[in-house]
Amino acid sequence: MTYTPPTVNYYNAGTASWLTMSGVQSVNISRGRQRFQDPISQTSATIQIIPTVNTTFNVGQFIDVRATNTDASVCYFQGQITDVQRSYDFPYNNVSGATPGDRLTISAAGATGVAGTAQLDNIGWLSTNVGGILQPLLDSQNLQVGTFATNTIEASSQSYTGPLLEAVNQLLNTGQLVLDDYKTARSANKLGYTHYPIGKVYNTIAFTDTGSPYKYTALEYLSSVQNTFNYVEVEPEGLANQTTQGTAPFNALLYKTYSFSEADANNLSAYLYNLLSGELAPAPYSITTDTKAAPTCTALAQIPEGALANAVIGQPVTVAFRGTSGIGNIIGVNTSFYDDYASVQCYLSPSFGPSFILDSASFGVLDQNRLGL
Repeated sequence: MTYTPPTVNYYNAGTASWLTMSGVQSVNISRGRQRFQDPISQTSATIQIIPTVNTTFNVGQFIDVRATNTDASVCYFQGQITDVQRSYDFPYNNVSGATPGDRLTISAAGATGVAGTAQLDNIGWLSTNVGGILQPLLDSQNLQVGTFATNTIEASSQSYTGPLLEAVNQLLNTGQLVLDDYKTARSANKLGYTHYPIGKVYNTIAFTDTGSPYKYTALEYLSSVQNTFNYVEVEPEGLANQTTQGTAPFNALLYKTYSFSEADANNLSAYLYNLLSGELAPAPYSITTDTKAAPTCTALAQIPEGALANAVIGQPVTVAFRGTSGIGNIIGVNTSFYDDYASVQCYLSPSFGPSFILDSASFGVLDQNRLGL
């Protein structure tokens, strides 16, 4: 399959049309997070182009990255411009206006990025399932929910003042939900989002070191105090903290929620302890591929649409490595598009699947077969 770089398009109010940027050198898109306990970060895109004399863009303009400049095309990013930075260099051709050394760097925020700029003042909500609280908060920022799923986990009644994204993250912790961008029609003039429970399977993703479907080019294993916790303290707003612990010495995770009851917080503490305390061997943390090794890997960079069959964040993934295999969950995706290839990096978190154990005479048996120990 021949690689074709995506188009970067922006809405031009003067012509009421979507125009394609010229001179694009690179596009870098970041979604999700790098570790399980990290807050959901703001979806962002950075586009670097060689400008012309007349190249201008404005903060607030809608912008997207798609396979083609059509509303029906698969979409890798939808957002609004937040920063425009121009750096000047030489030579400059004062006859043609060519500026080969100049660069224009455009920063843009997706739906979660818009949420990240909002501030709430004495906003209240009544106790109900987490999704029922989350949506009105996000919809009030001119965002539009797409296909979504929720669960029956309830959050407590609250009155809140502070950054919207902080409240959103605490709600996501409470309900163990994924929040991601969602493809919307351009005519809506809104950015879209979706949410669904961690572990709800929409998509099947597999990486191998030998071939299809996604052959990877780099794999990082990690054993770290930032990934493994034997003391989990859930801190429900307005209620007593609930703790599940192993034996000292302790490595603690403090986890803020709006849990409906102390019993709910205690159950969540036990769940997180079981999820995060047992993986002492190094486990896959980051996996990278590109269109040279896996020509269809840009499917991993698409933002969800339709019935979420192309969802990536929150989805289980299998990784085959030197004759062994294991599973994890994808929690973040970084994508870079260039003229001649694209690269996709996925960050993984633990799951209740089999450990990643190296047990192969061909590649060595390391200290009771645990990779890297």
